[in-house]
Parts: sequence; C-alpha cells; structure tokens
Amino acid sequence: MASAGDAVEVDVDATLAFTATPDETLNTQHYRIVWSVDDETKGTVVDTQGTSNTLTGVAAGTVNVTAEIKQVSWVDGVLTLTSFETPITDTIEITVSEV
Repeated sequence: MASAGDAVEVDVDATLAFTATPDETLNTQHYRIVWSVDDETKGTVVDTQGTSNTLTGVAAGTVNVTAEIKQVSWVDGVLTLTSFETPITDTIEITVSEV
C-alpha cells in the first residue's frame, strides 16, 4: 500500500489531504483502510476510515499519519476492525513549522 499527501512541511493550522492506494482493490465488506495519528495534540484526522482523509488543526512539531488495512468482522451486529498478524501500513511523517 502507498499513501501520499499534498505536503511534507507545512505551517501551523494547515489542513492537509491524504490518499491511500492499496496494491489491490479492497472489498470494503472484508477490508477497510483506517487512519490514525501518533499525537492528537499535533493534528486530527477528520474520518477514521476510507481511501482519502483530511488532517486538521495541525500544531508545531512532527506528526505521523498512518493508513492501515484492517479486516472487517461483525460481532453481534457491531463492526469490528482487526489488524492483520503482520499489519499492512504506510506512514507519512509531517513536520509542522511555526512561521
């Protein structure tokens, strides 16, 4: 899987767009792309799932945005997303500078 964004070094309060492209087409009944950040004080992902996403409210410092393909299962009607034994991920590191 490859992920990409529209910038690598950005200013505080920037809004960034991201996409994740799996090597093969995913059946969303069985697999989902899940987004996360390593430090929510540095930015927030707008949607937690999908092939594209937006990071908002970025603060000065470094934030890592990760896209991960997870397995879908339903337990008592509740969606459960599980990492593969060897997680399938791609991470973008973004440096946010104060101007």
